[in-house]
Amino acid sequence: MGVDPARGMSWKEYFLAAVIVNIFQMAIAFTIFSLQGVLPLNPQGFPGLSWDLAFMQVVSFATNTNLQHYNGEGNCIQLPNCSNLTGVPGLSYLSQMMAVQFLQFTSAATGISVAIAMIRGFIAHSKGMGNFYVDFTRSLTRILLPLCFVASLVFVGLGVPQTLTGYQVVTTVEGATTRATQAILVGPVLPKQSWWAQSLRLSVSCSWAQMGEVTLARTQLIHSKTRILHLTSSRSSSCY
Repeated sequence: MGVDPARGMSWKEYFLAAVIVNIFQMAIAFTIFSLQGVLPLNPQGFPGLSWDLAFMQVVSFATNTNLQHYNGEGNCIQLPNCSNLTGVPGLSYLSQMMAVQFLQFTSAATGISVAIAMIRGFIAHSKGMGNFYVDFTRSLTRILLPLCFVASLVFVGLGVPQTLTGYQVVTTVEGATTRATQAILVGPVLPKQSWWAQSLRLSVSCSWAQMGEVTLARTQLIHSKTRILHLTSSRSSSCY
């Protein structure tokens, strides 16, 4: 048992090692998808995916295709829990983090490893492709994990939400008279957002929020000044 970093692999050994590792990862994700209904981190109570849908999603994310045939948030009927749409179920937080994002992470590491092996193959004329397990581990620990750590700090600084609680039910502005409620969809948002899209969206949102606050403050100031002038003029008229 164990891996010898100094031992190189032929292209057949390298290919077989990559296939075995990815099949093992796909089996883990398939189990999570199928049994998410009885696994933890499922506050919405989503049932498990059917075997064909789970298999399709596993193959999609393991190959970095990211074809999605599910409704991540489900269809909220009985708040705060949500029932699944017919044929298009939602994903639990565990499935999102330990299946979807896990495969997105490891599929990138597999792609990096295979690309490096191909370069070695062209240089060495298909002799000594390297060691897949070493390349895979180094891709994770020296490239992807450091980038993930830096991105996490940036996301935290931007205030991107990250919670494992269920959807939050709040009363809308009209709720005082109509008893209207709204479900705020929450969850592990931070690791699912891309860097540039999230940064741009937060910047625009903050800018509009600041503009709204400034406009509201100016409006209140104008109303206050108008009221003061009105009171002053009324008192002046009463003195005469």
